[in-house]
Parts: sequence; C-alpha cells; structure tokens
Amino acid sequence: MVGIKSSGKGTQAKLLSKKLGITHVSSGDLFRDIDTESELGKKIRKYIDKGSYIPDQLAIQLVTQRLKNKDCKDGFILDGFPRTIEQAEFFNKFHKFDYILLIDVDRDEALRRIAGRRICPKCDISYNIYTTPKPKKEGICDKCGAKLITRKDETKEAANRRIDTDLREMKPMLKFFKSNSNVVKVNGEQPIEDVHQEILKKLNLK
Repeated sequence: MVGIKSSGKGTQAKLLSKKLGITHVSSGDLFRDIDTESELGKKIRKYIDKGSYIPDQLAIQLVTQRLKNKDCKDGFILDGFPRTIEQAEFFNKFHKFDYILLIDVDRDEALRRIAGRRICPKCDISYNIYTTPKPKKEGICDKCGAKLITRKDETKEAANRRIDTDLREMKPMLKFFKSNSNVVKVNGEQPIEDVHQEILKKLNLK
C-alpha cells in the first residue's frame, strides 16, 4: 500500500487482509508498538515523537524482522513500507510484490483527515470527527468510554512535513516499481467501501 499520510492505506490494507486471509503488516504500528526499553526502540521513539520518518536502515531492520514470523509465510500486505527508493531496492532483493496499490489523495484532503483524527489511549481505536468512523459521543471512545486524544506526532506542521517528504520520495519509488511490479492507482477520496470495491475490481477479486 502506497500513499501520502492519511490517504487511507491502513484502512484499506485491513479490509484487503480480511478479504484475502493474509497478514496485514503496518510499519506505523510496528514503530509505535516497539519496546521502548530496547536499544532499537529508543532510537525509533525519538523520530516518532518528533513526527519524523524512521531512517531507512532502522525501518528495514524492524520490518524484515517482522516478516520472518510464521503468519507471513503464505503472503502479506505491507502498509507504509517500503516508503523510499532505498527501502524498495533492498526489499526487492528478497521479495517480489504482486501489486503496488497507490491510494491517491490530495494534500488538502489528507490534512483535513489528520486534523480530525482522534485516538483512544486505552483501546488504540482510531476515530475521525470529519470522516468515519465518528465516535457516537463526541470525544469519547465507543468501546471503553475513555477520553479520545490527538497523537502528538499529528500536528499540522508535522503532517505537512511528512506529506512533503511523501511526495518527494514516492516519485522515484513508484518509477522503480513500475519496472518491477504491477502499480495500481485507486481514488482514495471516495467513501471507504467504494475505495475497497475499486481495489477489488482492479485486482480482479470481485
């Protein structure tokens, strides 16, 4: 799954994972859930707290380690990795992607989604006050009743920096993949289910 921040990569990866019965591996989740007492965790946490991307070598190390698990043996969906041409070239030495799904969303829409995102600190469920899913009660998690928060790496300034980086680094990465894999572009500004249906259609899975 490829796209700028808040393009909906994670949501679509989860839906496709359920449809195909293969593992969804989110680099963002791996980074956020890493043991912060470990040496690797301490290094990664510094970048996350600043709203910055993880350097290539650290990202490669963590994702490569995750893909050795048994649940990835029969296939997987990668969400958020590879993100750079360096990561793509390294990964391509060991794996061949069947498809690269580009979820296309413009900057203004991505920023609106980021501004509306709220997270439950207990359940880690994600909501959005502008799109979906919206909490039934404003500012409160539907599942556990905890007060929703905004992640500290999702300020407008941090989001703009990351989108700038995404746009700059996606171009050479997509060029690389077009010569090595099937790149499929999907309109990510539709409702979630419509995006999912477009993906299924373009992958001939309907």
